[in-house]
Amino acid sequence: MTAKVVAENDKRISLTRDLPCLKDKAGQVVPRFQYRASYDRQTRTFMVSAVPNGYGNNFRGFGTCEIKYALQFGCRPLTSGLLALL
Repeated sequence: MTAKVVAENDKRISLTRDLPCLKDKAGQVVPRFQYRASYDRQTRTFMVSAVPNGYGNNFRGFGTCEIKYALQFGCRPLTSGLLALL
């Protein structure tokens, strides 16, 4: 899965990804999900949000990254310092 870099500087990198027409396990269709992720380079914190188009709710997650364990999960470093799933 690829995402679009919408901002990148010394402090942070922000990415977006839109997924059209998703269906949940109950069969409910969401016309579009908008994802946004930001990685703070100084604190090594990661924030991800998901907004279903047409609904009033949204989802957020926060965490930190430890690169030393990333290769165990099939990840490889990118030139910008983020990780990509293989």
